[in-house]
Amino acid sequence: MLGVSLVLKHCDPENPLWAKACSLFKNCIGLIQGCVLRKEICSKNLRQLMNHSEPKVSGVVAANLWGIKDEAKIPDDLYECWKQAIVRHTDEEQEYILERIFPKHPDIAYEWIAWRLDGIRDGTRSFWFGSRYDRVLPTAIRLLTREQRRVLIEKMPKTSSVAELVRSLIGRDMELFTYLLDREDLEGVRLDPLRIDVGSGLHAENIVTDFDEGWQKMAIAAMEKGFSPENIFSATQSGGYCWSGPMSSMFAARLSPFEKLLIHTDERIQRVGKIGVDHFSKLLDAQLRGERRAAIRGGDA
Repeated sequence: MLGVSLVLKHCDPENPLWAKACSLFKNCIGLIQGCVLRKEICSKNLRQLMNHSEPKVSGVVAANLWGIKDEAKIPDDLYECWKQAIVRHTDEEQEYILERIFPKHPDIAYEWIAWRLDGIRDGTRSFWFGSRYDRVLPTAIRLLTREQRRVLIEKMPKTSSVAELVRSLIGRDMELFTYLLDREDLEGVRLDPLRIDVGSGLHAENIVTDFDEGWQKMAIAAMEKGFSPENIFSATQSGGYCWSGPMSSMFAARLSPFEKLLIHTDERIQRVGKIGVDHFSKLLDAQLRGERRAAIRGGDA
């Protein structure tokens, strides 16, 4: 470790010692991180590190060049190299730094998403826009222009790994949703924005989202594109759930939003409501019977 540290701080990249130590850098991430934060590595060596063949090396160097404060100024001679390393190699375990970089560099936020979409689409890189990025992804998307969102929709591949991204990009923007629906090659991915969340809030309260007016308009637009009420119902259930308390209370809560759709003026939305009511009524009845049996067995004990 001491030898690697000396090479990082004092050795020229053209020196044979650098080449020998280079293969060891991937096993010295913590050491490299500390040296970067303490500004112990010269610009020439930083550039070499950000072009390292091991993504974890280039990513940790670029992330820590930003430092622990948001006043960081990346030297002009390193900026393009730094930007490329942030876009391509800074993600897992570095989200907190990306949250601070993106507001200062919105172009990087866009390119960070676009780079991953391109990799998924051409099969060169795998990436899952999921809960691991539940803070940095919304930060990036808030900074995007509508045109940038449209371009990202154009890049979208047909895979479940982009579900959260699709949903976040569209929100309740009807114009963008219409553009997404026109991407017929995406098939069911186009319905990802219709998913309804079920989970726990900040204070552990259970939350079930209602079908707001924007959702209803999007559901109608999707059915006008050929999707069935059954497809719409399935799309609402495509996410996971988190619940505190009896399962019967969850099924009752999930039933309620569908009951409200039964009085909608559009018969197709009413049909979605009927499918949901039937589905969750059966689950609720079965769960209540099970809970009653469990209570009786507990009383006998």
